[in-house]
Amino acid sequence: MAMNISKIGGAAQPPADPTLSKSDARKDTASPVGPAVKPAEVKLSPLSEKLKMLASEYAASTAFDSKKVDALKDAIANGTFKVNAEVVADKMIAEAGELNGKKS
Repeated sequence: MAMNISKIGGAAQPPADPTLSKSDARKDTASPVGPAVKPAEVKLSPLSEKLKMLASEYAASTAFDSKKVDALKDAIANGTFKVNAEVVADKMIAEAGELNGKKS
């Protein structure tokens, strides 16, 4: 098969197919990748579906109250925020018990 070279040092081009019309030739070379491919269908396992649902529920439940956050910021900035040491201690003891496998 003879190759046509468009310019010196240029890439070799195969000769055009004489049996194709100009519009057929354009269709033939329109996509260097080839014909369009239908994307593969992805199906999640039941466990993946459950994890996806739990993740969205968790994200919804961990939303914070911006008004409460703003009030705490103001109280800290004004010096009016008081820490209740007894409540903090009780929560720390309860969490330590949970970490050790005990329920409080």
